[in-house]
Amino acid sequence: MKTPESYEKDEIIKYLTSIGAWWFKPSMGFYGKVGVPDIVACLAGRFVGIEAKRRGKLPTPIQAQRLREINAAGGIALWGTAEKVIKELEDLLCYKKDQNEKRLVTSSIENVIEKNYYGIFKRPKDNE
Repeated sequence: MKTPESYEKDEIIKYLTSIGAWWFKPSMGFYGKVGVPDIVACLAGRFVGIEAKRRGKLPTPIQAQRLREINAAGGIALWGTAEKVIKELEDLLCYKKDQNEKRLVTSSIENVIEKNYYGIFKRPKDNE
């Protein structure tokens, strides 16, 4: 039986597949690490951990800790509904100009991750 959260995961996976990201859903067994995100992806060379949640739900304390660890290690940690996560992934796929620097921005991460390389993340134009 599908859980409400599984519909969120399915939408995120459909989007990741559509943009050519590499992804998998970790299968946590007896020896697995507790709190690992629902979806692990690689997008344009960046590690992305995604914790899918239904509207109004928050990550558990251990899930939040794992997301902070991913962020601290230089990865991108996202959580929320499919709508929220997909919007943030779209934001990650384009650079925003800010004081002549290219920056990668996501609302799930409180700080801004600065990047020195140019043009790796680019939003596809409509009707392409």
